Amino acid sequence: MIVDRFLSHRPRLWGNRLARRLIVLTVICNTVLSLFATGYQLFHRYERDVQDTMEIYDIFDQSFKASLAKSVWEFNFRQAEEILNGLASRRDVVFIELRTSTGQRLTQGQQQNTENVLSRSFQLVYDTPEGNRRPIGKLTMDISLEHVEELFWDQLVTILSANLLKTSLASIVMFVLFYSLVTRHLHHIASFVDRPDWSGNLTLDRARSEANDDLDSVVEAINTTYDRQKRYVDRQDEMNEELRQSNAKLVASNEELRQFSTIAAHDLQEPLRKIQIFGDLLRDEYTDGLDEQGQGYVDRMTQAAERQRLLIKDLLAYSKVSQSEQLFEPVHLNRILKQVLAEHESQLAAIDASVTVGTLPVVSGIEVLMTQLFDNLVSNAIKYRSPDRPLELNISVIDVAESDEGSICAISVSDNGIGFEEKYAEVILEPFKRLQSDISISGTGMGLAICRKIAQQHHGDLTAQGHAGEGSVFTVTLPVVKG
Repeated sequence: MIVDRFLSHRPRLWGNRLARRLIVLTVICNTVLSLFATGYQLFHRYERDVQDTMEIYDIFDQSFKASLAKSVWEFNFRQAEEILNGLASRRDVVFIELRTSTGQRLTQGQQQNTENVLSRSFQLVYDTPEGNRRPIGKLTMDISLEHVEELFWDQLVTILSANLLKTSLASIVMFVLFYSLVTRHLHHIASFVDRPDWSGNLTLDRARSEANDDLDSVVEAINTTYDRQKRYVDRQDEMNEELRQSNAKLVASNEELRQFSTIAAHDLQEPLRKIQIFGDLLRDEYTDGLDEQGQGYVDRMTQAAERQRLLIKDLLAYSKVSQSEQLFEPVHLNRILKQVLAEHESQLAAIDASVTVGTLPVVSGIEVLMTQLFDNLVSNAIKYRSPDRPLELNISVIDVAESDEGSICAISVSDNGIGFEEKYAEVILEPFKRLQSDISISGTGMGLAICRKIAQQHHGDLTAQGHAGEGSVFTVTLPVVKG
């Protein structure tokens, strides 16, 4: 039955990548294991054959050495030559040389200078009847390992051939069985999943068994998923339409909110301007009719109106940061700082401030927002300077780091102003938060909040560090333009 299926599906069988991958992995695994096993087996066989070949040295040492020494001592070189002939007749002995202490030399065979030759020398000593040991010469014997190596390669070829045949047959059988039991069913599952409609359930063309196997679990999971997906598809168009309507309402709501904030800011500022105008008129034209307390009331009224006007202005600027539709472009920060410092030149000169600006990078951003960010930071340093010493403002790059989205630079804006306690580092970056209650220092508590929102709009951030009475450090992170 399996063979019939194999023959009927032969074109698809050989075109199946999974089955081909299986047989390749099977061959590789079996080959590696066979090589290890064969290498281990042959290594021990080779060592054993070498030891067997070297037994000739032990035989000579135990059986022939004493008789050869006696023959040389008695100058019986005929007998010595017979002993050498007997040794040289052994299969692996290729060369024997006997050198006596009197200068005589006897050889058998031909000396070979190859790597597969082992050589050993024996000192010949004769024990005289008087008990003296007399050195009488030296024997050198070379044996060849050529026979051992030939046997090694014959065994290697035989074992590898047998393993190759066994691996090939086992791989073909596994290939056919895997296709019959798994791969053809996977093809059927794939064609079922890829069909355009959602009707019917998936079944496999095979005999059912009492216990479910892995394929049955896959089929059950697919059918369950299809039932759920079918219910979801019935509502998909309706949900997409609801989402489109919600998006349209959200866009319209954002547009209405933008128009409302602009109109509301204008309408709120108009009565404030009138309050300031009439307050100025009262102070300028009716000064004589107002006592000191009345003039104080007028001053407080105009100051409150000015603070309210600045607050509305800052709220409008804060809301416009996230509504900016300008595209990011390369912004030269040194040029931005030059413009900002030029606008504050008179203020900086009046307080004898010292400003140091390092070489800043070109960042990716919106130029008008970058200008507003650094203008707010410089203004903040001027407002919160220390009355005890001249302002020292330092702006420089402290770090450039790589991220998945590109290079990010960290720019430090530090001063030696009045500073703040470290526990307020996050508070001062929130909207409407001011640590100084002195009304002589202008501000609405929105400047640093606007700076942080601009930095976050540029995929960066703004953090603060400070020490009361020593100064503060604001660190801005911004994306750097590549190249």
